[in-house]
Amino acid sequence: MNTLKKLICIILISMQAPFAWSQDCTAHFEAEAGPDIDVCEGGTVVFGSTMGGDATEAVWKGGKGFFEPNRNTLNAEYTPSEDETGTTVVLTLEASNHKFSSCPAAKSSIKLTVNSIVVVNAGDDIRVCAGNTVHLRGAVTQGKAKSTAWITNGSGTFDDVHRLDAIYTPSKDDIEKAALSIMLTAEPFGVCLPDSNTLIVMIDAVPMVTITPDIYVENLNPINLTARIVGGSGEIQWSSSGTGTFENPGRKDAVYNPSAADMKNGSINLSVFVSSINGRCNSKKQAKLHFAGK
Repeated sequence: MNTLKKLICIILISMQAPFAWSQDCTAHFEAEAGPDIDVCEGGTVVFGSTMGGDATEAVWKGGKGFFEPNRNTLNAEYTPSEDETGTTVVLTLEASNHKFSSCPAAKSSIKLTVNSIVVVNAGDDIRVCAGNTVHLRGAVTQGKAKSTAWITNGSGTFDDVHRLDAIYTPSKDDIEKAALSIMLTAEPFGVCLPDSNTLIVMIDAVPMVTITPDIYVENLNPINLTARIVGGSGEIQWSSSGTGTFENPGRKDAVYNPSAADMKNGSINLSVFVSSINGRCNSKKQAKLHFAGK
């Protein structure tokens, strides 16, 4: 056979070879990776996989995580890697038999959803004055939450329990007890555990002050003033819209000495300001000083 004929013969044989090999595949492989699975960040998945037919060997393809003991174990344990958190990983089981190397492996895939752990922070403890609302500033500091909600052991009301910046209005009972707790809860996606964080709200009493609203005088004689604090204790401070002077303006029973300009104006305002001992809560009342004949 000359060289040209030999070359043609080799080409024909090589073209027919794949067809011949495919005809030699008599094995039947089966593979079932199992149902799709959700796992939480840092968790481990145990596969309930099966193979059948003539398959005797299995290998897992895909994923950046760790297979225990290895990828060639049918029911291996899989631990997702950190960068797979928040993603869906596709893992494929391939079943075969090396005795039938010409036969294609059976394949079955599973979707592994790796959910992230959710962490919330309710914020720092809050101190407010009685009668004021509580402005909350919660945050999801890790992962993604399916939903968030505020709950309390108090009896007040939220404008919207699902808003991280909700506003809480203390009840009368809350004010009387002077303290309550508010918890921020978060529901995660998938199979991760919910999270919660609590803050304390302290409610300071507001010292109220009462004085006679209208005072009538006929001359420039010193005027004895009296203020009364109710609902707690506090510090007093008197002031005037006029140009007169006070004796002991920090006392409840202060004395005011009106000026000639005060009398000429016909009336002036006297104000008493009371603040709580810690200086956080205060109230104010005003009286009008009338000069006779004006």
